[in-house]
Amino acid sequence: MAIKHYDEADEANYSFVYSYIKKIKKLNDRQVNFCIYVINLFYRYSLSFPNTKEYLIASINNSSLQESQVETALETVYTSMVHDTELAWFQDDLRATIWLVNYVKQTDINIDDGYNYLQFPQLNHLNFNSKNILNIFMSKFDNSHKVHNPNCPIFFVNEKKDFLNQANQFYHDAKIADKDLKWIDTNNPEQLDWICEYLASKHMLILPNTFYPMNISDKLAQIQASLDSLYFTSFMEKPRLNFAERTLFLNKIKKAWSQKKFRDKKDDKNALQYLVSNVHIAKLEEIGKKENKAVSKVMEDIIDEYFEKNKGL
Repeated sequence: MAIKHYDEADEANYSFVYSYIKKIKKLNDRQVNFCIYVINLFYRYSLSFPNTKEYLIASINNSSLQESQVETALETVYTSMVHDTELAWFQDDLRATIWLVNYVKQTDINIDDGYNYLQFPQLNHLNFNSKNILNIFMSKFDNSHKVHNPNCPIFFVNEKKDFLNQANQFYHDAKIADKDLKWIDTNNPEQLDWICEYLASKHMLILPNTFYPMNISDKLAQIQASLDSLYFTSFMEKPRLNFAERTLFLNKIKKAWSQKKFRDKKDDKNALQYLVSNVHIAKLEEIGKKENKAVSKVMEDIIDEYFEKNKGL
């Protein structure tokens, strides 16, 4: 029996419709989007996603889908998606999420193919922030299959679990210890910008299509994930640096930053000598050490502070 249009008052007369509405309302966002994907794939519809429960219910209601087809789609959701507990190691960790997005590209899992079946206009209007990179990645991962087996449109749930467990192990093997990144000042946007530029110049900065750093915390996570990703074990098809090579590379970046700071400090001092006495330069340097700022920045702050205090006078 095809599902027909109904009014809420008629729900009792359409028990099977009411049953599916009840099930759909219990789905989370990931499950809703996966259900839409399954309907598109199995029954050649063109429903758009990411979308809402209300959209899914209305789409089914106004379609020619049979009861058995809706049941199959919902059953596939329950049997082909990994549980949220399997995502715990990266779900609330932007650094790990960015690493994982990049890691998947090195494997035989195709996470983009499902989108060929769909209209996906909403992506053009998303802000690619830390939350959306996770949501978009998980929608793709839920719909993924292995490259060498394109005839199997859905990656079986046990395979997905195994993949994520393996990725978790590799991530913790590859993750750089905090003590080795102490030289990065998490409150210094100038340094973070410089590191991003340095890594990009070496083609080693991860730039996910669905992510743009919106703040200093996002940028730090992007840098950390990029450095973590320099080390991939020998099983990878595209190995990058081994452990020793990555350590040398980190030392090289650290040294390059130290040299830049020295040059900037020297340039600041040379410029100031034409404007300020050596006594005052020494005082500015002392303030700079205490506040972890360049001399030029100290001067700018002093000028700004004086201006703010006196602009109404």
